[in-house]
Amino acid sequence: MGAAVLLAVTVLVWIQDNVGWGLGLGIPTVAMFLSVIAFVGGFQLYRHLVPAGSPFTRLIQVGVAAFRKRKLRMVSDPSLLYFNDEIDAPISLGGKLTHTKHMR
Repeated sequence: MGAAVLLAVTVLVWIQDNVGWGLGLGIPTVAMFLSVIAFVGGFQLYRHLVPAGSPFTRLIQVGVAAFRKRKLRMVSDPSLLYFNDEIDAPISLGGKLTHTKHMR
């Protein structure tokens, strides 16, 4: 995104001033068209999860659990902590969710 912004405020502005507005506005139009094609073409590769329940309920449950457990001490052995291969796979490193002492 940073490269796109840099391109937009430097190269495209230069093209609009020195070459013409048609090309200066045509380049972003073609780029957006290609991005829509890539999005639609890759849509079948995305993971589709059926929503279950209200997201606000889960958010409140996490807040309540964090409040209730705020004074608990951290376990000495990280292998005793909760781990679920299926749920944690997308957010893990090398298949194992890394546990830290931050925000315990």
